Amino acid sequence: MNIQEIRIKEPIWKDRSVGIDLNKISDEGVFVTITYKKEDGSFLYPNSFYLSKEKANKCEIMKSKKTPTLRRVPIEIMEKL
Repeated sequence: MNIQEIRIKEPIWKDRSVGIDLNKISDEGVFVTITYKKEDGSFLYPNSFYLSKEKANKCEIMKSKKTPTLRRVPIEIMEKL
């Protein structure tokens, strides 16, 4: 089992979600780390998350000419590790 890790620099603030390309998610899923830091230097989301391909497939498609397979994934639906 070789699950890839994706690092997100900053979440989408208006709905607390992240944009993830479906092509980067294997059949086993993906680990997601949000590296955004608060003013004090601590991570806003200190835990990594797990996202299954099935959950990602159910998320809203983000309009992007460069990445037509981009999904808007709410942080709350990902499994905290």
